[in-house]
Amino acid sequence: MLNTPSDGGVMMSFTEKKNDVISGLKTIIKTPKDKQHGEIIGKIASAYYYTQSDSSVLEIAEDMEKINDVQAIGITDKSGHIIGLISRKILFDFLSKPFGRDLYHSKSAGEICSNCLVYDYQSNIYSIADEIEEKHGLKNDKYFAISKKGRFYGIFSTKDILIYLSGITQKDIQLARKLQSNIVKEDLMFENNSFSVCAVNRSAKGVSGDFHDVREYGEGRWLFTLCDVSGKGISASLVTAAIGGLFSAYDFSLGISTFIQKMNSFLLSTFGNEKFVTGVFADLNEQTGELTIFDMGHSLIYLFRNGRFFRLTTSQDNNIPLGIADNENSIPSDKLKLEKDDLFILLTDGLIEQVNESGEQYGSVRFAANVGRYEEKGIEIIKEEILKDISRYKGRQPLHDDMTMIILSFKKNISD
Repeated sequence: MLNTPSDGGVMMSFTEKKNDVISGLKTIIKTPKDKQHGEIIGKIASAYYYTQSDSSVLEIAEDMEKINDVQAIGITDKSGHIIGLISRKILFDFLSKPFGRDLYHSKSAGEICSNCLVYDYQSNIYSIADEIEEKHGLKNDKYFAISKKGRFYGIFSTKDILIYLSGITQKDIQLARKLQSNIVKEDLMFENNSFSVCAVNRSAKGVSGDFHDVREYGEGRWLFTLCDVSGKGISASLVTAAIGGLFSAYDFSLGISTFIQKMNSFLLSTFGNEKFVTGVFADLNEQTGELTIFDMGHSLIYLFRNGRFFRLTTSQDNNIPLGIADNENSIPSDKLKLEKDDLFILLTDGLIEQVNESGEQYGSVRFAANVGRYEEKGIEIIKEEILKDISRYKGRQPLHDDMTMIILSFKKNISD
């Protein structure tokens, strides 16, 4: 009998724990599994089998043949303290060699087990994952032991870590997607007497680094915004969420240029050059048809007029992306006078840079052809047909990048 070091009480010997012995096995024992809470390493143990150091290697091999799902077992002393591990693959690879069984005939588990790192079951999963990745890498299949109160508790592998982290990532993506859907709508359609506008967003990795917004910020004054955050996935969606917060809180009657400066300062102070944002901010006076365009390093701005498709060139001075450098100077802008039936279009590069199975990009020429083909059917049809054409074009290729598009159709005849 052994005394616990903490309270001097009496406990059963390690091999007498309830439910340890498995019917039909000679030497291998299974330690009881209990429910673990929180982000601790004991939560991801995938094997709970062990044997004592004086067990016969050949008897261990016979037992392991009966439990095929176990890839490694722990080796302990008689008190249950961990000595090392035996890997199924290494053991059976050796036994399958000529004279392998003869060489191991008189060997004990303690003589052939390999040393292993041992972690307390309450160790933080993320800290252990970082440590193992730094020392061993997570791609190699390695096994590690877990102790509880100094005794064998279980075994986990790099594969178990990857599976757990993958599950956490998927949950994070699902939550991020749910939150982002409240900020960036996948589809938007609005129409009044002066114009109609539609927007579409399709993410490449479940969550998007693209942002679009359409809002009336004053009587007859409308702001159309499209932004593209550097990178993809959750980190880019975090920036998108921050941009959405800025749009919700700002009073745009104070000026679009001032907002862009504040947004730039916020991105710099918050993300410190780790993330930057290209964007277009188009300020429409619906009574006059005048658009004031602020192009912050984006430049994917198009106009369809009288059957012709133009890519608009904006001022190139000081229109670097947001979040790269301080910008205390006035933000450069350009003017465009919309005419009746004009289509003003903003894109992110994921749309025209989508590749097919031959590695060829979708391109602006094909995009323009679709705009012209469906122009008379309205912007909602244009949007849907372009999405269908991209889907056909890419074939089995996944989305290369997030895709976002805003199409503005100006209906008012200013001369009337």
